[in-house]
Amino acid sequence: MTSKKKSSLIMTIIQLLTIFPVIVGLFDNLIMLLNNEIRLAKHNVMIICFLIILLISLLTTTWLGTCVLLIIYFNSLQFSWASSIGIIIFLNVILLVFTSLILIIKKNALILPSPAKILRDIFYRR
Repeated sequence: MTSKKKSSLIMTIIQLLTIFPVIVGLFDNLIMLLNNEIRLAKHNVMIICFLIILLISLLTTTWLGTCVLLIIYFNSLQFSWASSIGIIIFLNVILLVFTSLILIIKKNALILPSPAKILRDIFYRR
């Protein structure tokens, strides 16, 4: 009876010792997955920054030209210079608020979806 208890105790200890490499391997896989996701996110952020700079330069020139054309149009409708510029400033503020809201929404969407999904699958597995 005591040899059976000793052998079951030894088997339990061996099973406990074999769990540690599995746990370490799980954390290594998660760290590797996070590193890959961060590397992909860095690449995407660099591309987004380049496109934002290009977009800013193109939109600035287009918007300045459009504003000048609108001022000329409003002056041809017998508006004063001050009211023409006031209307243009009002339109600029509305578009600035709209663009800021879109940027806030897109910024909040930049999360690491793959690790979050994998962690959810690991911890909420049924």
